[in-house]
Amino acid sequence: MLIILLGLSSWQMSAQTIVEIPTTGGTTGNSYLPSYSFYNYSLTQQIYTATEIGMPGTINSVAFYNSGTTKTRTYTMYMVNTTKQSFSGSTDWITVTAADQVFTGSVTMTGSAWT
Repeated sequence: MLIILLGLSSWQMSAQTIVEIPTTGGTTGNSYLPSYSFYNYSLTQQIYTATEIGMPGTINSVAFYNSGTTKTRTYTMYMVNTTKQSFSGSTDWITVTAADQVFTGSVTMTGSAWT
């Protein structure tokens, strides 16, 4: 199951607001995101729409809930603005550049926990 938490802050807000996607209380998701641990390499993209986020602000953090076993992976993450609302197929990717990279490193995703 995948649930994404976005830590948002805004120039209008002094405290962070947590936005959970999907907003269905964590009952839906995708167990292959942010990576499919069966393979040594995988590539995924997710779109967070303005409607899902529901407020202006800056994304300060992204968390994934791991409903599987503990695993350590090396991630390189990019963030870009897009007008795209969804992907039209398995080759419909958003182009990223080195300037869009926001994180690279080893992450241990604990089983049944947020990371």
